[in-house]
Amino acid sequence: MISSIKGKIVDENNQPIPSATVYLSDAKGALVNSKARVIADLDGNYTLPFAIPMPNLATGGVMKLPIAKYITAKYTGYPDKTVALPEKFISDTGVGSLNIPLTLKSQQIQEVEVQANKNAVECARLGGFYNAEKNTCTLPPKLNQPQKEIPMKPLPKPSWWKKNWWWVVGLGVVAIGTTIFIISKNKKKKI
Repeated sequence: MISSIKGKIVDENNQPIPSATVYLSDAKGALVNSKARVIADLDGNYTLPFAIPMPNLATGGVMKLPIAKYITAKYTGYPDKTVALPEKFISDTGVGSLNIPLTLKSQQIQEVEVQANKNAVECARLGGFYNAEKNTCTLPPKLNQPQKEIPMKPLPKPSWWKKNWWWVVGLGVVAIGTTIFIISKNKKKKI
């Protein structure tokens, strides 16, 4: 059985990915042993322990047991990748070699508009946590006092003008344009 795994973390163009996290894991990508986790170097190279020595009570010697059957690589901007370790790692001796390619996932970025809620800003100023559903601010407990939840002022409803100003201006422009067009057509007919 091999005692360690060496390899390289690369991108889809076979370029090294520096400082990727690599660890032995279960099939879902969960870490199985904190000592079997490393950060790849600047060239994407990593070395992980694969087997741990265990006393063999039957022979009085030491045998090596594999830590895991999977290896996972993580790097910011790339989806995590979990790979099953080859069976030969259990039967071979020495050091196993395994390169792990990470590929970018194409993502569509959607535009998001963020508006500050006056009550949320006020609650943050007080050092609390704002609950938009209840419109309350929960303040942290003070010395010998329980945590306090205070109701916030109701948010003002936007006026009709604030909701519809763009439509009014747009219709005004259309009305003026139509009027100018009709007047110019009538002047041409009179001439």
